Amino acid sequence: MTKKAIIACVIVALVLAAFISAYLFMTSNSGKEEDASSSVVLNDRDKDEMISLSFEKGDISLSFLKDANDIWNFADAPTTSIYYAYVNNMASAVTSFEPKQEITGGNEDDYGFSSPSLTVTCEYKNGIVYTLTFGDENEAVGGVYVKEAGSGKIYLADSSILSAFNETRETLTVPDEESEE
Repeated sequence: MTKKAIIACVIVALVLAAFISAYLFMTSNSGKEEDASSSVVLNDRDKDEMISLSFEKGDISLSFLKDANDIWNFADAPTTSIYYAYVNNMASAVTSFEPKQEITGGNEDDYGFSSPSLTVTCEYKNGIVYTLTFGDENEAVGGVYVKEAGSGKIYLADSSILSAFNETRETLTVPDEESEE
């Protein structure tokens, strides 16, 4: 091989190494950004430690308590048979979920918190009371704005979380003929 061919090979190898290094650097940094944005977990408590759950959505206001057998019941009518699996779904929806991103700038009114679309309050066996307030939906990104009581931070969460709270007292109550079986 001639001296020119060796120099050309070395230059190609150096350029290739530079491109590979740049690619690895960019992919490792973008992964860190994704990890940082997805590392926020709202309400990282154990769902099974929850003893009460209440929500207000529009004109619907419902409260639930767990009985001694860890079965959900209406707080104001504990002997009424309910489809408690739906309440379990609600508890799961607000436990350990990761918002899409933290929102910076603007004030709470800009995101619909002056007239919340949903407010959920959970109480745990250790006495901790946790409240999430949901504001406006952002249909362009499939999200809903949410904030934790007392944190001052606003997040954009997947709007599918709202569907867990589409239930009413009527849809949760087991009809008498079904509860007798």
